[in-house]
Amino acid sequence: MNILAIVAALAFYFSLPDALAFTAPISSPDLIAFVAVVGTVISQEPLIYRDSIPSLLRETLGIRLGKSTIAKLFSPAIGQGVEPACYWNRRPLYRPADVLAWAKSRLRPGPGMTAMSAEEIPTDIPASEHTTRTNQQVTT
Repeated sequence: MNILAIVAALAFYFSLPDALAFTAPISSPDLIAFVAVVGTVISQEPLIYRDSIPSLLRETLGIRLGKSTIAKLFSPAIGQGVEPACYWNRRPLYRPADVLAWAKSRLRPGPGMTAMSAEEIPTDIPASEHTTRTNQQVTT
């Protein structure tokens, strides 16, 4: 549902004549809080269930994770996943952008690779010697 539709429905509701005894003024704190909460929960981006996360990661980033791995990481006991954007009944819904940012934040250099900035890499050593020297540093 679009936020504009919700705001329009609320504006229509409060523009009715005062024949309804339960109408509140348009500036009531409860109404302002309701509109603020609805505005933060409802977004233009579609939300996904937890079982759709593995296919999103595989298609977007090429990362292959199973549904059970995602369920374990996102469980409250482990707590290494993304916070749900909202819930549909008891099922958590996630923003795809949050899930992708979470996956990218978990990427790290592989074994035998050292994280070196561009300034730390010597320019006078050929690439094959640099690779051998880096591997020797890691194994010693």
